[in-house]
Amino acid sequence: MKLRNKVLLSLGLGLVSLSTSFYFISRTLLTKSYIALENQQVDKDVQRVLDILATHLDNISRQTRDYSRWDDSYKFIINRNSAYINSNFTNDHLTNLRLSAAIYINKSGRVVFSQGVDFNQKKEVPVSQAFLAQLSSSSPLLKHPNPKSEHLGFIQLPEGPMMLTSQPIVTSEGAGPIRGTLIMGRYLDQPFIQQLKELTKLPNIRLEPFDAKQLAPDFQAAQQAFAQGKTSFAQPLSKDLVAGYALLKDISDKPAFLLRVTEPRTMYARGQASLNYLVLGILLLGSMFSIAIIWFLEKSILSRLSALNADVSQIGTKGISQQRVVLPGSDELSNLATTFNSVLDRLEKSQTRSQAYAKGLQEHNTILAELSRDESLVQGNLEQAARLFVKATAQTLGITRVSIWLYNSDRSEITCLDLYNRTLNRHLAEMTQHQADFPKYFQALSKNEPIIVNDVGHDPRTRELAQSYLTPNNIVSLLDLPIQMGGYQAGIIRCEQVGTRRQWHMEEQTFVYSISSLLALALQSKILQDEVKHLLDVVLLAADGNLTAEAKVSDHITGLVADTFNRFIERLAEVLDQVLTAARQVSQGANQQAGLAETVATNAEQQAQSVGQVLNLTEQMENAAQCSAERATASNESLQTVSTTLMQGQQAIAALKQGIIILQEGTDRIVQRMKTLREFVGLADQFVQNQNQIAFITQTLSLNASLVAARASQQRDPRQFVVVAREFDSIADQVSKLAQQTSEGLAALEQQSTQIHTAVSAVDGDVQGLGDLVKQFTLGVEQSNQVFDRVQMVTGEAVQAGEAVTHFSQEIVEAAQLTAIVMQDIAELANKTAELTQVARERSDQMDLLSAQLLQTVQFFQLSSVLDKDSEAQPDSDAFGNSQSDHRTQAQEITLTLPAQ
Repeated sequence: MKLRNKVLLSLGLGLVSLSTSFYFISRTLLTKSYIALENQQVDKDVQRVLDILATHLDNISRQTRDYSRWDDSYKFIINRNSAYINSNFTNDHLTNLRLSAAIYINKSGRVVFSQGVDFNQKKEVPVSQAFLAQLSSSSPLLKHPNPKSEHLGFIQLPEGPMMLTSQPIVTSEGAGPIRGTLIMGRYLDQPFIQQLKELTKLPNIRLEPFDAKQLAPDFQAAQQAFAQGKTSFAQPLSKDLVAGYALLKDISDKPAFLLRVTEPRTMYARGQASLNYLVLGILLLGSMFSIAIIWFLEKSILSRLSALNADVSQIGTKGISQQRVVLPGSDELSNLATTFNSVLDRLEKSQTRSQAYAKGLQEHNTILAELSRDESLVQGNLEQAARLFVKATAQTLGITRVSIWLYNSDRSEITCLDLYNRTLNRHLAEMTQHQADFPKYFQALSKNEPIIVNDVGHDPRTRELAQSYLTPNNIVSLLDLPIQMGGYQAGIIRCEQVGTRRQWHMEEQTFVYSISSLLALALQSKILQDEVKHLLDVVLLAADGNLTAEAKVSDHITGLVADTFNRFIERLAEVLDQVLTAARQVSQGANQQAGLAETVATNAEQQAQSVGQVLNLTEQMENAAQCSAERATASNESLQTVSTTLMQGQQAIAALKQGIIILQEGTDRIVQRMKTLREFVGLADQFVQNQNQIAFITQTLSLNASLVAARASQQRDPRQFVVVAREFDSIADQVSKLAQQTSEGLAALEQQSTQIHTAVSAVDGDVQGLGDLVKQFTLGVEQSNQVFDRVQMVTGEAVQAGEAVTHFSQEIVEAAQLTAIVMQDIAELANKTAELTQVARERSDQMDLLSAQLLQTVQFFQLSSVLDKDSEAQPDSDAFGNSQSDHRTQAQEITLTLPAQ
């Protein structure tokens, strides 16, 4: 395979691998991030809905408080004044308050007033009977321990969910006693949900009962999440929708409803689109970068190498002619092409001498080939390669002295790696030349150009070397060629002719330059071998646990590896330090947990004993409550009997009162009749007076008749007249007698009338006294009736109090029973806590052993001095007095088995 194909294949595979790895890594990390951001956004939207619900609850609470803490409501719950209803609950008052129901309940648990509103039909409707059925005397909504008490939350009704508040009815100052309860609420119906959607700008909001039998799968997942104790939950419903859930609790703080907020997955879709764009951009950039690299390699190296190869092949095929290698630039290839062209020029110029030098060149090439195949180049044995190169150069070119000099790190001096004296056939070394001693010479070397001096005595570049180096060694001619390695000058190859002057020919310079190139390869191999060896040593030290070793960093590829390895070692040391610290903390925490477990076990035993005592006291309280309930029941029965007797007495008094009223009416009639009798007696008196007058007149008439009779006797016919007079006289006598008898009767009648008048007057006085007595008796009866009414009212209140006492006693008994059950559960939980504490103690022991094992594993590594000081600063024993060596021994002997879950 050609070099171009190899480069293209390597770049293509690298681009594909990098793009694929980056795609999957980015997709994994960014998708998780976008999902997390999406869940945060959904949680915020759910919280906004909850905040609005809380605001509505606060509004309902405030509105209810305005009515419950009001003197008019305080009076209405007792007198049930219709004016209160007419002034406060008419003309769509609840509709204006945005409330669905308002219920007034007195202290005895009876509904005094209730009103409901249907927002859909906009009319007044009865309050839910199911809701009213829940409002018994034992309902928690009616229990208010103090005037500031309040129950606020949600309930489930057949008509739908409702949010409500229950507050005690007190005075405007908020003082008691509490006379009842006011409950106001609103249904979470479809208009309310629509209002939530408009306020939150959310497309879908839904409520479902928590304990519904048939729930959608997503609601079931949310139900399980909240049952496990989560406070929020979100999940995607599809590729385009995501839902957030919240748990709404009822008045009793139990799960009541599941709230779901559904919204489009805009952020997730944007994240996926951004990820796709990012991956596409990376692919495009990677492709462009690969194309740029390929173009650069093609332009700078591959095409030039191909051209160089073609030119060289053509030159090799056609022979040396006017054709030259064309490779513009200033890099190694250009230098190689320039050198090759120079060689070709020299070859062309010396073509006439080519046969004369053919043997020498062939020998040079043979030597170079042999030198290039030497194992020291591959093994990086620079000393051996230097000895071989200087000796081969001196013998091949017939030079007296050949040496290799290398720069130090700051290029302030050069040191002789090896010097071969062909005359003495000896290798010398350990010579150094400083820049401070030969500044001009070092300046000439820094130009990275060959120093060709045929006469060292007259060249300014080498004049500084004459006194200390050239003259003592009788050096006349000098050739210095730079050793190029990686774009910089690593040293020089110095050829020195002793005794006679020498003209340095091009083929000699080329041979020496080739030797310098081979030496650069050896030097580079040496450096690479040293770096690799050093890196392997550091790796072996790290493998042995010594993390204090640090690889040296250079400009070569091994330097990048060393730098990466050093950062890995540093990161590993930090991680191990954290692991060591965590292990110690785990060990200390395990020890503390064991101590706490013992304390918890002791406290659990004491708690179990205390719970037993509480159970005994609860049982005694239950017995006392039962006795109190029995006594309250007997008292209630007695009060009911008294109430019945009083009701019968009241009925008798009512009948007596009715009879007294009838008697009073009869008395009034008697008085009226007596008045009539008095009038009759008056008439009788008048009659008697008239009869007296008649009797008087009759007597007068009789007297006159006697006078007439006397006169008649004096008439002429006295006999007849006498008879008449006699008869008339007899009549007069009879009339006189009758008159006398009438007078006597009238006298008797007058006497009887007087007696009757006296009796009637007495009866009238008695009747009037009897009327007064009847009035007084009636007043007393009315007062007794009032007293009986009060007694009956007090008795009724006593009966209600007795019923309340009985009810409370029953609640006390139930509470005592529940308390006993709860305390038994607490006792069982305490026992389980003790058992779990024992298990926790055992697991803490296992954690302690595991931490000791972890400490032993971490201590295998030799960390830095700071970490060693931290290790020395730690105590040698744990909270139980066990030494670390004991833990290590125990850690070697134990195998920790973790549960499958």
